[in-house]
Amino acid sequence: MNNTFKEALSGKKSTRDLEFAKELIGECMKLKTYGYSGYEINKAYDWLMADDSRAMGFLAKDEELRKYRDFEY
Repeated sequence: MNNTFKEALSGKKSTRDLEFAKELIGECMKLKTYGYSGYEINKAYDWLMADDSRAMGFLAKDEELRKYRDFEY
C-alpha cells in the first residue's frame, strides 16, 4: 500500500470519532429550525451514526439541502 493511500485512510473521519459525533449532533440540531422535533432529530442522528458514508453525505450538504432529507430510519 503506498503512503498516499495510507495517509488518506488515516485522515478519514469516522463516526467512531468523538469530535465527529459532536459535529454531527450539532448539525442535526439545526434541523429544529425546519420543524423537526427532538425525537425526530434523535432518530436521525442515530440513523446517521450507524453508517459513515451516510453521515458524511449529510455533513457535505449545505443546510438548505438538509431540510429536504428524508431520513429512512
